Amino acid sequence: MEDVLKKLENDEHYYGKFGKQYLSNSDISTLLTNPLALGKQQAPRPAFLVGGYFHTAILEPDKLSKYKIVDATTRNTKAYKEISGGELCLLQHEVDQIELMTEKVLANDVCKDLIRGINVDYEKPGITELEGLNWKGKADIATVCVLQILALIFLLIEMPCVIVQHNCTFVYENLWFSSASFCL
Repeated sequence: MEDVLKKLENDEHYYGKFGKQYLSNSDISTLLTNPLALGKQQAPRPAFLVGGYFHTAILEPDKLSKYKIVDATTRNTKAYKEISGGELCLLQHEVDQIELMTEKVLANDVCKDLIRGINVDYEKPGITELEGLNWKGKADIATVCVLQILALIFLLIEMPCVIVQHNCTFVYENLWFSSASFCL
């Protein structure tokens, strides 16, 4: 199991062929909204790209170089189309906004301590089996403190809503908070 978790730490394995043997949170979303799309690659979208950049800026700033940034006003300009070569790229003004948001988040002492504090582990994968199906997930930030806070928030606020709205989601989400895989 440890070798599988180690392999899933690598995004290429987690999101690639190796990771596809496990169901994940995005699979639940797909099953609830568009079951025929299960297992199919989603087309890249600007919102996911922007969200991914913000996620990386907060948690893994050393990996920001993987993003291609184009200094254009929109994705419809001639300059963008020439530079992007058909690839979906970030616009410079999007990156500027994300950098401001990142600075704001990390300027908050509580957030900064939870995100960049002592004994913080990022992108920590976990796997489990539920009703004969293999599941995977990644904790963006794994610390004893963060897990305790998230578990408390989940139990006090989210659980009643999730049970009513999507029973599958409750089972899946509860799985991670009770899993020893994410404990440090």
